[in-house]
Amino acid sequence: IEVAGSAILLVIILNGLLALSTSICYAKLSEAMPDVGGGQQWIRKGMGSFWGHTTGWVSWLAHSVACGIYAISLGFYVYQFLFVYVLPKLEIQIWGSEQFWEKIIAVLTILLLSAVNYIGVKSTSRINKYGAIGALGVLIAFVVLGFWTAGADITASKANFDGLFSRGISGLLAGMGLFYLAFQGSEVAAQSGEEVKNSKDISRGIIIGLFVIIVM
Repeated sequence: IEVAGSAILLVIILNGLLALSTSICYAKLSEAMPDVGGGQQWIRKGMGSFWGHTTGWVSWLAHSVACGIYAISLGFYVYQFLFVYVLPKLEIQIWGSEQFWEKIIAVLTILLLSAVNYIGVKSTSRINKYGAIGALGVLIAFVVLGFWTAGADITASKANFDGLFSRGISGLLAGMGLFYLAFQGSEVAAQSGEEVKNSKDISRGIIIGLFVIIVM
């Protein structure tokens, strides 16, 4: 929103269309060649071991960066909820800066989920299931609270949508680049290929999941 302004709505639509083209590829390939390696295995089978090996490392790096961003983002929101809203009302003193606590929460989150993954697949799948439900719950809360806040001052809320391209095309493209992270997930779904009885379920899940995210 900071870089795109009111064009954020267009950012969501364009990113959704861009992600749809990728999601369809993942959906069709997951259905035809379900494999725990996902994209890495398809590249290896289609282009040879060297490119498959390279893709695997690039995928690992992308997953690591994404997990770092997710953890830091979670740290920000947990800090806002606990340290800005909850603890001050309970008159509990807080020491340390916002950046310090955000990083502490991020590191603890990574260590906790790493431990869950180490324990085994069954515990990981359970955490993923409840985590997905929880994430949808958070998104729904954002939507409900957003409408509630917007309704408190309709005039001010309406003014937020003035000047669709006030930040220019560069702002629109920057917004798309920053926000595209929200549309990731096809690769993760594809990597469950060997754990699903019917590969068509992965295909449906990838496309349905994308549209759920776009609408929300």
